[in-house]
Amino acid sequence: MVKQAISLWNRFGIRYRTVVLFFLLTTTGVLLVGCASHRINQELDFAYQHYDNGNCVGALHSLSRVDRMIRSQPRRFLQPEVSMLRGLCLERQGLYMDAIETYRFIQQTYPQSEYAYRAKARIRVLTGGKVGRSPYAK
Repeated sequence: MVKQAISLWNRFGIRYRTVVLFFLLTTTGVLLVGCASHRINQELDFAYQHYDNGNCVGALHSLSRVDRMIRSQPRRFLQPEVSMLRGLCLERQGLYMDAIETYRFIQQTYPQSEYAYRAKARIRVLTGGKVGRSPYAK
């Protein structure tokens, strides 16, 4: 079977070395993209672990790494989730106005996402139902 494929390639002027090189490069590219996706998911998992353990500083560091990775990868669909977790961390740290701004960013940039609805609910809680003011702001 392999000999038949090689004779077919030779008939069309394709060399065996070119075919092997093509398959090697394609396989390497697929593996690299898969590894990058795994790394992004792993870093996002770390952020959630830090948040669950009450370590918002660690969560924000992990989220910053995820932000950098998704800028270079076609994984922008993760941005609303990353921003939502960032807002929750800011809220937990007492930075309520920053959290509200993060939630507004989610609503404006990703209005159709699930996280836009969650962000809207968080803004209502933080402002006491009054948009634009926070009961926590001094």
